[in-house]
Amino acid sequence: MLTTRARLRLDVDPVELAPGERVLIAGPHGSGKTHLFHALAGLWPWGEGCIRRPDHGAMMFMPTRAYIAPGTLRAAVCYPRPACDFSDVQVTQALAAVGLTPLAQDLHRAARWDRVLNDREKQRLVIARAVLHRPLWLVIDDALDQIDAASRRQIEALFDGPLQGVGLIYIGEDGGSPGFFTRQLHLRAERLVPSPP
Repeated sequence: MLTTRARLRLDVDPVELAPGERVLIAGPHGSGKTHLFHALAGLWPWGEGCIRRPDHGAMMFMPTRAYIAPGTLRAAVCYPRPACDFSDVQVTQALAAVGLTPLAQDLHRAARWDRVLNDREKQRLVIARAVLHRPLWLVIDDALDQIDAASRRQIEALFDGPLQGVGLIYIGEDGGSPGFFTRQLHLRAERLVPSPP
């Protein structure tokens, strides 16, 4: 039996991104986009090539399914840093920026917020983290393709407000609002010569 392998690559090589750029890396469903996301995060050790990135603390990663840690809502918004690193006012402002103002009254309530919040609210909460932390780069894996158009426009508007100057690498299928991304790259899958098992 022969197995077929594929190699993923971008249509531009090499790629150098400037601070504050908003880059869409587009690829169809099933093209291996999540592998690229994991490689950028340093979680995919297989493959060839070199990815140079700033210090890990300067980057935030948002997977398709938002991770919400159990505990207080305040801790969930401040994650991965300790909740004591931010004031209630800062956390409340971050929630307000993403349209989650009603949740501010529950900042100190402990719950399984991954079960309490719906998918759209969880994605917004992760964006609130980015507003709070202001990383140099935010890397998103397909997450905005899962929300409604109005919510997506509201999140995109943050990059001209509280997230202004934060670089964005968005790996997904949908380009969002016209003109939002400053550059678009394409992920290609190249079939390799079949090899014996």
